[in-house]
Amino acid sequence: MSFRVETLCKNLCRIGEGPCWDAPNQRLLFVDIPKVTVHRWDYNTGKLQTPIVLPEQYPYVSAAVPRESGGLAIAAYHSFLHLNETNNSIATLATVQKDSDQTTLNDGKCDPAGRFWAGTGYLSNATPTQRGVLVTLDTNQTVETKLENVSLSNGLSWSPDGQTMYFIDTPTYTMKSYRFDVADGSISNEQVFAQFDKWLDGTPDGQCNDADGNLWVAMFGGGRVIKVDGETGQKVQRLPISASALRTTSCCFGGPGMDELFVTSGSSEMDKVGDAGSLFKITGLGVKGRESVPYRG
Repeated sequence: MSFRVETLCKNLCRIGEGPCWDAPNQRLLFVDIPKVTVHRWDYNTGKLQTPIVLPEQYPYVSAAVPRESGGLAIAAYHSFLHLNETNNSIATLATVQKDSDQTTLNDGKCDPAGRFWAGTGYLSNATPTQRGVLVTLDTNQTVETKLENVSLSNGLSWSPDGQTMYFIDTPTYTMKSYRFDVADGSISNEQVFAQFDKWLDGTPDGQCNDADGNLWVAMFGGGRVIKVDGETGQKVQRLPISASALRTTSCCFGGPGMDELFVTSGSSEMDKVGDAGSLFKITGLGVKGRESVPYRG
């Protein structure tokens, strides 16, 4: 099946991450981690709304999701925050215990019940260790640790029936699956679901799944998104994004028909040319995603 890759915002991000489709407002939310910036791309105008830069006490921002009561919920450094979009004010919802100033919350997403999940890891030049955690911000604004011994927490998604959670700890080159209980947010029965090859695939980063349960994984260093069969865990399709944007970081479905795949990327001092750090849109895939769940706390 033919597909088309379109560059929406060129050379925008140092590390673009956490794309999330805000269906009620027909816009894409995503962040630039080291620039501590929340971006909002309006589908109808094809333009960015005014970027929101977080206060200086937050050296990183890693995810932004709609909040059901209004505004945005944000994962930033060691805190979950509420962002009031009317006046750009910030309020702390909860904090996460840190093991080091070098760690930060990374990619995050809401589960089917509206809990906000995010995990920690090293984003500096420090040597990664298995000292990170995967946590949830529950709807009562309490934080609970779900997994320990994480190196760099990344892609999260849930199956269409809500009974399986998928999780990527990037340095392991592995996507794991868990039995998921929507009622209490517990996970169990850890299994290796898919394995990636550093040289053939790239490094697995953010991911999402479609309405059929297949998974789409952005491959950092590979310049591609890989489709993984939701039943077998086999890699069934490779989507090249751009030869000059090898640092593909994450993806999500969106658009009025939920049939467009948005892909974020990053850049470095060595590749500030071409499409590095751009936001992309892929059309013509012949599949649909599911609307993102807002944070319900």
